[in-house]
Amino acid sequence: MTKKNYNKVNLTSSDLSQEKQKELRKILPEAFSENKIDWEKLKQGLTYLKTAI
Repeated sequence: MTKKNYNKVNLTSSDLSQEKQKELRKILPEAFSENKIDWEKLKQGLTYLKTAI
């Protein structure tokens, strides 16, 4: 009987939500309050970016 070599696979996934929040914080840091998204400030910031472009 031959022994098969199997590659181990990482069964955990990265937290995409945290990664996306880090990206958003780089673009619109003012949209965060107490380490959480302030949805009204986010909306204002996105409106400003939309008109500025």
